[in-house]
Amino acid sequence: MLPKAPPHRRIKPKNNPTAREVKHRDRIKRLPCFACGRMDGETNEAHHTMLPHPQKKGRRDHRFLAALCGECHRGKNGVHGLGSEQLFNARNGTNLSERAWQEWEASNG
Repeated sequence: MLPKAPPHRRIKPKNNPTAREVKHRDRIKRLPCFACGRMDGETNEAHHTMLPHPQKKGRRDHRFLAALCGECHRGKNGVHGLGSEQLFNARNGTNLSERAWQEWEASNG
């Protein structure tokens, strides 16, 4: 029998944002979609982007959120529909990670 693998270590627990991160998420959801500029009702969805720092590439964090409408987030040509943030960025002429970093700085600057 194989030994049990050690638990994956994250920057912090996946579903445990700090109060500052919750406040930031709520602000992000009130912004227009970063890709198309639309609003889905009163709020948009908050997409966890890839971290913009090369040494932490591949990690997601509650601080780096992108405001996306439902279509750009979950639709056929959205981030999750395409299955790649890089492909989504190329198709829409945007950089979600950079914009998410700027918005985090704006929330806490």
